[in-house]
Amino acid sequence: MKIIHIFLNVVSYLFFLLLLIVGFLTLSSNTSLLGSYESLLVRSGSMEPTIMTGDVIFAKQLNQYNKNDVVAFKDEGDRVITHRIVKIDESDGQLTFITKGDANQHFY
Repeated sequence: MKIIHIFLNVVSYLFFLLLLIVGFLTLSSNTSLLGSYESLLVRSGSMEPTIMTGDVIFAKQLNQYNKNDVVAFKDEGDRVITHRIVKIDESDGQLTFITKGDANQHFY
């Protein structure tokens, strides 16, 4: 009976370790076990209280975006920004999205 108990403990620890490894690899890479979704770590408080610093979010590229959608994109410095679309401008045949964080008080 003691051998079965030890075996079950070892299997439980190995399963937990496997879950930790898979979770770490999923969060630290650009690939995801969730198909076309990408996991991202939120590094600033610009979207608080909706999304907190340190939260993990899952993003998926869409064909169409609407006002009030929360989007993740890269800025000129290649940093990932997560903000809400507050305005969509369609002038001169060019589609431009104006975004801001929920915690940011001013529009521009």
